[in-house]
Amino acid sequence: MRSDKTETMPKEMIVLGIPYQIEYCDNPADVDSEKREARWGEIDYWTRTIRIYEGKRPLADLWRTIFHELLHAIDQQLHLGLFEKHEDEMDSLALGLLDTFIRNGWLVLEEEALNV
Repeated sequence: MRSDKTETMPKEMIVLGIPYQIEYCDNPADVDSEKREARWGEIDYWTRTIRIYEGKRPLADLWRTIFHELLHAIDQQLHLGLFEKHEDEMDSLALGLLDTFIRNGWLVLEEEALNV
């Protein structure tokens, strides 16, 4: 069930022509398709689903996770293999994208949660 916070968040993302459904989870363990560990976000290429842990996270954190999973989708679809073992670098790029979108007014958040 979506909260008021995620009501305006995207429910689908099309990446290089491939549609991905976006689901928001209340429990971080529900993000992991195999229910083995808690995660902020996960992309499932087989089902074309992106799961994001919502919890009490600020909107900026949710968007950062969406950008992170978007970068995974691009990397996988183009067969680049850039980020298979580099989650920290992926997250840094996601933060850079988020910051750029906010500072240029392309993404406006109601809360001031971005501390870069």
